[in-house]
Amino acid sequence: MGGYAAFVWPSLGLTLVVMLGLLLSTLRQLRARQRRLAALEAEGATRRPRGGSLAAAAPGDAPTVTRSRENERSEEAAS
Repeated sequence: MGGYAAFVWPSLGLTLVVMLGLLLSTLRQLRARQRRLAALEAEGATRRPRGGSLAAAAPGDAPTVTRSRENERSEEAAS
């Protein structure tokens, strides 16, 4: 490696450690969000339709407004 091995191998090792850390962090977040979604669905929460913008609604349809529990709690606390 022309005398650069002392720089190349540690940088390669550090890169692998960082990439492995990012992978593990991402997988942990994925599992946590999957557990949260399962808990919400068990409580009866439903998913919003994908791409459900108001522009996609039929002309005579009234838009539906959903309120989250956090919004309801903050409104109750304010009153």
